Amino acid sequence: MGVSVLLSALLALVFPDIFGLLEPTLINPLLGVIMFGMGLTLKPEDLRVEFSIWHNISGAIVARIYSKHEEK
Repeated sequence: MGVSVLLSALLALVFPDIFGLLEPTLINPLLGVIMFGMGLTLKPEDLRVEFSIWHNISGAIVARIYSKHEEK
């Protein structure tokens, strides 16, 4: 998996016109597939670590909501 990511990045750097042919509407579904694949690799230990620092996560969520509220 890592090799394909590095190879894709190298191809994008060398031949950017090829990746310019992708429709912008394909970007979100492709990112969704990537994020889903990353989520499948999570282990219960990973989640335990994240939930042990819940105050950092909740602070980030509040900051994000506040910053979106200020844009309106």
